[in-house]
Amino acid sequence: MESRPKEAIAVESWPYVGGMPPFLDDRVREATRVQVRYWRLEAKPRELFADVYFGKGATGPPGHVHGGAMAALLDEVMALNHFVAGVPAVAASLSTQFEHMLPVESAAVAHAWIAQMEGRRILAAAVLAESLADNAVVYSRAEAAYVELDEKRAANLKSLGYEG
Repeated sequence: MESRPKEAIAVESWPYVGGMPPFLDDRVREATRVQVRYWRLEAKPRELFADVYFGKGATGPPGHVHGGAMAALLDEVMALNHFVAGVPAVAASLSTQFEHMLPVESAAVAHAWIAQMEGRRILAAAVLAESLADNAVVYSRAEAAYVELDEKRAANLKSLGYEG
């Protein structure tokens, strides 16, 4: 399931909100659905990667992963990227494009990055592909706009258990 390079840094703990791990974290979901391991590269602090395995529990069309599972994964990896970068933000809009069907019981890799920051507005993008290679099959892509939380809302998250 792993595609990370030798210099990758595993991301083992998150600033959980209310003590809860990320929605798709493989410690929460049974292995038959989705398994995810997040990692980053020191040289790319505004990017986050994930090794992903979609089990039979993620089936949509016969023999293939449900589009909602792919969309949820891309949303989560983009959102977690902001928190890892120390910028708590919430989604304002999200658009997902599906390019190829992903066979169930397959491994893939997700890559998310912050494309632009304008004041409190953050534009992010992500891709779910068979690998990080330039010629890899791309299963889905997403773009999203996020809004950085102001101090009051960020403080409210901390009162709910956010530790970032």
